[in-house]
Amino acid sequence: MELQTLTKKRRPSDDDSPAAAAPRWVMLNPYITIMDSTNSCLADAKTMAVSCTSSGQSFSISCGDGNYHLESEDVRRRRLHVVSAHDDVVLIQISLPNCNNGYNNLHYHHDHFLYETGAGRPPLLSLLPSCYISMQFERDQGAPQDPIPSQRSRSLDSKNTGVLRLGDGKILVVQLDLGYNNVAELCVLHHPSHGRDWVIKRVPIVHHRQEGKDEVRQWRRPPWPEVVEAAVPVGNRFMCWINYHNGFYLCDMAEKQTDPKLQYVPLPVSAYDATTGNYLEDPHWPRGLLHLAAARPDAVRFVAIAPRCCCGGPGKSSCERSSSAFNVTTWTMNVRSAEAIWVKERVLDCSELWQQLPSYRGIRHESFEYPIISADDPDVICFIVDRRTVEVNTRSKALLSIVTEAFSPRGADCHLPAKLHW
Repeated sequence: MELQTLTKKRRPSDDDSPAAAAPRWVMLNPYITIMDSTNSCLADAKTMAVSCTSSGQSFSISCGDGNYHLESEDVRRRRLHVVSAHDDVVLIQISLPNCNNGYNNLHYHHDHFLYETGAGRPPLLSLLPSCYISMQFERDQGAPQDPIPSQRSRSLDSKNTGVLRLGDGKILVVQLDLGYNNVAELCVLHHPSHGRDWVIKRVPIVHHRQEGKDEVRQWRRPPWPEVVEAAVPVGNRFMCWINYHNGFYLCDMAEKQTDPKLQYVPLPVSAYDATTGNYLEDPHWPRGLLHLAAARPDAVRFVAIAPRCCCGGPGKSSCERSSSAFNVTTWTMNVRSAEAIWVKERVLDCSELWQQLPSYRGIRHESFEYPIISADDPDVICFIVDRRTVEVNTRSKALLSIVTEAFSPRGADCHLPAKLHW
């Protein structure tokens, strides 16, 4: 069983020593491909970690040639995917069937593991305690604030669950449960737990304030179930949960925060059309054209790809000359600031990219998609174009690398940047 990854590839330099090469940042694809042993790459022994499931079944996970491998008996009866990643920590969920009459989540038990890398020591693979606390939709609507035991272990979804490496080296696993009446719940686990179990924290939702207005904009639920689409760790104390049609929730997870809250922050651009009350119908907007990630320990970077007309104005026109014209815009916001202010950093036009021929020789002049901000440098962004991954420095407007291997778009909208120390 193989977990595909896209690994950052740089051109060789004089600084390619082992010390300079670590940590390496990678883009983890959470989806799993079951591989025949003859097609699987050899796992790197120094990346291998061994653990047991809650039922006592032993298995190992390793990473070789940019791919994760799981070795165990009866692997075809398991579901394995990456939930979240931050710095050198990866949160992995393994779903084990506990009955033989179905294959949906109701018939699976979920085990969760932390895969931790570290310079100078082998990786660690730790089984986390399962969470049997009900979610808000499972409770009595008249008393949603009263958690009750659940017969099923919680599934930690990549849309609402994040892992955060704190400044003291400890790790938080946090799941956001949006409920009713502008109150949400955070289900939090500390690792190492030292006997502590999952804890529920009820947190109020504070909406963005600006220009003296008490509430500028309420969170608008899209016409599908997923209210948040990704969890984004920032620095060593902040967690964000984003909906790319609206904005994101920001929470300070520092233990000194005795009264935590969720602050709603609108995005600098939105797929929501306030004039019609509808969402834009472009199938790639917004998930394949937007990305939010940490820029600094106290800031987030937002990138948006937008079509433009051949005259340079916004929006896609019908003329052939501008059918694939686009620009890339980036913004930065300080999450410690009381005022949620987006600062536009720069705009990169597609003409500036295509002028770098012959660097782009062989790549069709199509619009870039699926931006992923580098975990090393927020000015460096990876894009997908013509089934290739290109790495561009948006500050210098230089092409850094091209991964020319055939690329599958499955999972391209939810790649997770991480830094792995080996």
